[in-house]
Amino acid sequence: MTTQAEMQARRDAILTFCAAQQPVTSRGVYYNLTVLGHVPKTEAGYAAAARTVLDMRRAGVLPYPWIADLSRSVMRPYTLRDIPDALADAARTYRLDMWQDAEVVPHVFLEKRALAGVLRPVTDPRDVPLCPTGGQISETFAYSIVEAMEGSGQALHAFTLFDCDRAGADAHKSLAEKLERFGASMGVPVTVEALGLHPAQVTAWGLPTRPPKRNTTADARWPYPFAAELDAIPPNDLRKMVQAAIEAFQPPEVFRELREQEAAQREELHQMMQRLSA
Repeated sequence: MTTQAEMQARRDAILTFCAAQQPVTSRGVYYNLTVLGHVPKTEAGYAAAARTVLDMRRAGVLPYPWIADLSRSVMRPYTLRDIPDALADAARTYRLDMWQDAEVVPHVFLEKRALAGVLRPVTDPRDVPLCPTGGQISETFAYSIVEAMEGSGQALHAFTLFDCDRAGADAHKSLAEKLERFGASMGVPVTVEALGLHPAQVTAWGLPTRPPKRNTTADARWPYPFAAELDAIPPNDLRKMVQAAIEAFQPPEVFRELREQEAAQREELHQMMQRLSA
């Protein structure tokens, strides 16, 4: 039975973690609570953590935007009220293609769709494609990624982020095989680099682990006595890791120049739209 004091300590821990790391996922909150000893490392512990997060959000204590979940989406055509609205929207949302002159275009492939919201603060401003796979990447998805670069003369560098378990390792291999196969057929050079989650990272960073699955012959081949999930990485650390990887292709000074150029072009477009609407 959880006491009132224990429940308050749990709420305080959630608020502190989310304030420092937001946006985060509910599962990321759960892993932090297990490390601090506020919930057990069980499905019941995860349910307790998720319930506390939900109660805090509904009570107005925990801001809704602090919890990210892009695993679900609404499908609706992009529509506008009228032509003046379209012109204003074009000026407001203008984005520069930051990779048009680059030899290599990095892409970030992410196993967990829910974690996309955690990484978008890094990938969106830098115009880096973020590709949640939901596990094994489909032939169609892999084909479409490479096809979009066919004839560009650019190479694709795929950074991958998968759980540290047998399924994650297999998903990385499958993604690499598909991208490289389609790249060879379309004349797009492809390089695939696993950013994580590696067993050595789990150990070095002291991340929470879980017992690996041993239900199938394939699971039995996993050579480590533990498994770990991407959500176990503190969001700020995950973002820093991805940002550092991107900066190998787009150094900070180049990114700043591109942002300034984008802002200037957006303002130029805004003034043009104002003249047309006058």
